[in-house]
Amino acid sequence: MAYSNKIIIVEDSKTIVKQIKLMLTHVNATVLNVGGGFGLHKEIDSYGHTADLILLDVNLKHESGLDILKELREAEPYKNIPVIIITESRLKDNVIQAKKYKANSYLTKPFTKQMLLDKIASCTGLDIHE
Repeated sequence: MAYSNKIIIVEDSKTIVKQIKLMLTHVNATVLNVGGGFGLHKEIDSYGHTADLILLDVNLKHESGLDILKELREAEPYKNIPVIIITESRLKDNVIQAKKYKANSYLTKPFTKQMLLDKIASCTGLDIHE
């Protein structure tokens, strides 16, 4: 079944991706993992439209999620996509940078299913009810 809503996960931990996908199994959306920034742009562009939400990790192996967020906010096709930062980092500097680059929300790991769903609902208006 194809859904019109698309949630993209930018996370290089397969375990975290699996957990997030399990938390979102009932959500009326296609949930895709792209790993990093290059995959993100390629995935968005291949669909011919923007994503409805991006879940973006700060600490990726080959790049900074905050740098990706900055690029998204500077690029016309992507600048209005809601972005929820997900990270283990509780560093004040990361929170400040995320706000500076206009992240819609910030969620620290570990988080519960309800915490994730609440953040998604507040940022997107997607139908996420079970």
